[in-house]
This record gives sequence, structure tokens and C-alpha cells, in this order.
Amino acid sequence: MLGLLSSNNVSASDLSTNRQITLQEQHGATIFIQRCMLCHGSQGMGEGRIPLKIKPYPNTNIMQSDKAVSVSQIKQIVLDGGTLMDVDHYMPPYKDELNDTEVDNVVAFVASLRKQPRVFLDLLASQQNSQLLNNEQGKTIYETRCILCHGVDADGQGRMAKIIKSPPPYNLRKSRMPKGYLTQIITLGGEPIGRSAQMPPWGDQLSTSEIESVVDYITELRK
Repeated sequence: MLGLLSSNNVSASDLSTNRQITLQEQHGATIFIQRCMLCHGSQGMGEGRIPLKIKPYPNTNIMQSDKAVSVSQIKQIVLDGGTLMDVDHYMPPYKDELNDTEVDNVVAFVASLRKQPRVFLDLLASQQNSQLLNNEQGKTIYETRCILCHGVDADGQGRMAKIIKSPPPYNLRKSRMPKGYLTQIITLGGEPIGRSAQMPPWGDQLSTSEIESVVDYITELRK
């Protein structure tokens, strides 16, 4: 998000490796992984997949910037992105995608990452490992609970698709429903929310964290 800026070094010395990481910074790291890592990379050094594959591409190193030094400047770029005159148009604005709390959280994380990179790179690595484990759990649950109807490729072409016709199992790759909706239909089943009665409820068999992991896995399949 922020590295589509300039390339003057900003001091990033570690003040203390024993510093207590706040809940706000933890949540900000999660948002950074979900929204920013593709361009800015897993270390914020501009080594994301997009800039490594597309040449030429603007500098996405958030440790090198003379345009977003203060917290308020970082926040402005997160909110308005490339609509700002001096920010590259590749930087997307997030004011319509993130709520106020989420914006403040990711801004806090980025500001802290610059000040204490060693501490907050460790936090990023830990968050990534946690998400990988969560995705593995979601994949396993999908393959044991959902694949029969929704298919190996989540395209609605599972074995039961030959039997269930009205309506047929949904192509999950085409779904753009938010995570909250997916959580609801997986938990309650289709009928209580006005969808297919063929969709069974899983809330009495899966824990909240298990449902969350399969929702995350399904949303990853859309990409």
C-alpha cells in the first residue's frame, strides 16, 4: 500500500526487542498480510509478487519514503491512495474497503515496523505462519465436508451435483459474498437465510474457529 512513494531512507532502528506489541499492532499486521503484502512484500521491503513480476513498477519499499513520514501522512495514503497528487496511481485507496478501526490498526503497524523492524518483522512472520496453519485446517474441512457438493475445484461440480438440481450446488469461485455471509450460511445452513435447503448447517458440528478457517479457505479460492 504505502511503498508506491519515494526512496529516501527513513531511520528504522530497533529501540527494544522486549517491547510489548499492542493488540492494535497485531490486528494491523493481519491486515497488512491480507491487503498490502502482494505489493510491499513479506518484509515491507518492496519484494511483493507484483513488483517482482511486473517491470517497470514503482518502488514499494515502505522503509524508504519521504512522503509518508508521520502517522497522519501514512493514514492519508492508506485512505486515499493514488488519488493523491504525489502518490503513484498504482496505490489503491482503502477508505471504502477498511473501516476506521482497521485503517488505524494498519497505520499503527506500519509506523511501528519502521521504528522497530526486527520486532515487527518477527510479528509478521508469526502471523503468516498462523494463517498458513489456518488455511491448512480450512482446506481439510472443505475436503471432508464440502467437496461432495461443491467439488474438488469449488466450482459446484461435486458428485452430488448430478442429484441436486434445484438449485444446484453453488460455484464458490464465483461467489463474492463477504465473510460474514459465508460464516452465517455455513453455520445455519441455507434455508434459515433464504437460500437452498440442500445446504446443511454445520454450526453444531464445527467450532467457530473451524468455520472461520473454511471461510478463509473459500475466499482464497476466489483469487
